[in-house]
Amino acid sequence: MRLYRRIALTFIAAALLLCTLGGCSGGALKLQAVADPIEDYFRDRPYALEAGQTDPTKAEHKRAQQWLEQYLLGCMENGAVPFDFLIDGESFAQSLSSWSCDVQETGADDVKIDYTLDFTKPDQPVTATVYASLYRQWPVVEWTLWLENTGDSNSGVITELNGLDLTVDAADEETEYNLTTFFGSRMNTVAFKPNYQVMEPGKTVSLSGSAGKPSAYWAPYYNLQWQEKGAKWNKAGMLFSVGWSGQWSAKLERTDAGVRMEAGQERFASYLEPGERARGPLMSILFYEQDFMRSQNLFRRFMYETVMPKQDGQPLQNMTAGNTSVQTDLARLATTENQVEAIQRWKNAGLNITHWLMDAGWYEMPGGTWVDTGNWDPDPSRFGDSMMPISEAAHAAGMDYILWYEPERVNANTDFSERKEYLLTENMFDLSNDEALQFLCEYITEQIQRNGVDVYRQDCNFSSLMENWKEGESEDRIGMVENKYVVNYLKFFDYMLEHCPGLLIDSCASGGRRIEMETNRRSVVLWRDDACYEPTLTQCQSYGINFYVPYSGHGTIDTAPETIKYAFRSNMCQSTWLAWVVDDNEEQNALYRARLDEFYKYGHYLMEDYYPLTRFSDATDVWMAWQYNDPDDTSGIIQVFKRPDSTQQSDTYLLSGLYKDRTYVVTDIDTGAAVEATGRQLMTEGLTVTIPDAFDAKLFHYAVK
Repeated sequence: MRLYRRIALTFIAAALLLCTLGGCSGGALKLQAVADPIEDYFRDRPYALEAGQTDPTKAEHKRAQQWLEQYLLGCMENGAVPFDFLIDGESFAQSLSSWSCDVQETGADDVKIDYTLDFTKPDQPVTATVYASLYRQWPVVEWTLWLENTGDSNSGVITELNGLDLTVDAADEETEYNLTTFFGSRMNTVAFKPNYQVMEPGKTVSLSGSAGKPSAYWAPYYNLQWQEKGAKWNKAGMLFSVGWSGQWSAKLERTDAGVRMEAGQERFASYLEPGERARGPLMSILFYEQDFMRSQNLFRRFMYETVMPKQDGQPLQNMTAGNTSVQTDLARLATTENQVEAIQRWKNAGLNITHWLMDAGWYEMPGGTWVDTGNWDPDPSRFGDSMMPISEAAHAAGMDYILWYEPERVNANTDFSERKEYLLTENMFDLSNDEALQFLCEYITEQIQRNGVDVYRQDCNFSSLMENWKEGESEDRIGMVENKYVVNYLKFFDYMLEHCPGLLIDSCASGGRRIEMETNRRSVVLWRDDACYEPTLTQCQSYGINFYVPYSGHGTIDTAPETIKYAFRSNMCQSTWLAWVVDDNEEQNALYRARLDEFYKYGHYLMEDYYPLTRFSDATDVWMAWQYNDPDDTSGIIQVFKRPDSTQQSDTYLLSGLYKDRTYVVTDIDTGAAVEATGRQLMTEGLTVTIPDAFDAKLFHYAVK
């Protein structure tokens, strides 16, 4: 018989009363107001968010359908489009009535319905084509604007190429609009941090990537919410994504009419040559009602189940990657022999990892360091002519093989540096050049196949892509190099995926600095930030990135017996890389196995619905906590971190996503101690966690009894 304790050593269920704030039975579970609606925006809700309330509703699908019909399919009748550009200073949107539009449904399947809108104008050689989609399972509309010069001479100068140009005016003038934005990869504790603010009248918010990397500095996602009578809980909103793999920018301004917003490639002022095309970003909007965190979780599910790559037709599962990076200075000192031996050591130690990783440094390095990129054949003195023996050893041990590349950055005295016709600058491979693209596609694909690569890891360590693009452009063609580069960068990924069946692409750009919708469709971010390992830092990064990225990765390096649990749980991501030194020390290997067993048992929850339970803080004297909840069976986990300088003894957390009338068993996985409580109690009164000692990380599992 399993023992259930009303009071456990490390946590207690808070005051398990029969009647709650929402009454003794039936109806919504009313909650007390939060202490500070600005600081507590993520849990500022009038009622508990219960099981069955977290799926898209008919009303939300209707919002998406009506918006599509108003702004795209019926744009000519309604006189408005959600994008704009100028040709010789004339606005397309303002002169819409002088254009003709042909609308066609061009595809439909179980996932989405596709439409093509072709805009033409007499005596205007530039045609505008919009590819739009309405998703069936999700209240999401997306579209991409393409411009083409169909004439026989250069077009007029195109400027302000905005894939989004829209005023959100869903409420009256007195309505309060609230905006949540997210930092991008910043190599510090605030990387990916959410930022909530009230859009007061006259306020302007500007967002952008940095140096040509779309999720450096700001992430290209933002959430606008407002009060609206008739909507569920009288709240409605739109979650925006700017899918541009280069330098994007967005501006939002609170006006008397609502919130005016625009987004697109930050720099574009160019004519189009005959037959030439340019495109805007892939714009996406998720329409929602009711609750902010509910909208973020709808977006997480949309990304994970529909957008992101799949393997064997299924969404990505948890990954763990072993490596010798500590011993071999990434891969600079790696050899075929020491890699094959290491793979066998990990296997013999009972560490059943899913992947073997070789990071930078396996190629010939003219300057002796991994940054000397441009040779993409294996270093023959260490590996012969192929990495296949290492791949085969990994496969024999039940692991897939990850290999690092960085083909865009070219150093002197390398193979790629001699291919002058394929260089944009002396240090950049010219992806804006179609011939260079074709060469790279064929070259890297052959490399992947010859080296037995299962996960192609592409890095990008330019301090500024933008400065290289600028150097390669002319004064009357501002932004065209970047535009073509971005288009061909995506084609490069598409080519590899088509010609290497089963390949997974890991997109790294000095960490997660290319997190945006177009790249997300083709790849996954297995290294989210180059600031890593330190527990408080990685807790903070996980807190933020999980609002909008359902699958990402980082690593853990701490192996000390007294701190390995805290470090591992702090660094535990959907994909977790293990910078461990593995030898014949069975006592140490047992610590490793315990952490891996825990990860494989509970790691699948990290892809489920996410609810922060505390405010964001990077202070070392506070607690941080969050909940992951599987909406299918309402089981989940709660992670709680008591940081090293904290003297706080306990904290209470209101859970979400549960059935109010079912009984749940909440178990401390370290001690096995458990309590029973109804969903009603856990959502309205909360779970009180007690942690006596600082520098401790607790993990609780809960499920319906």
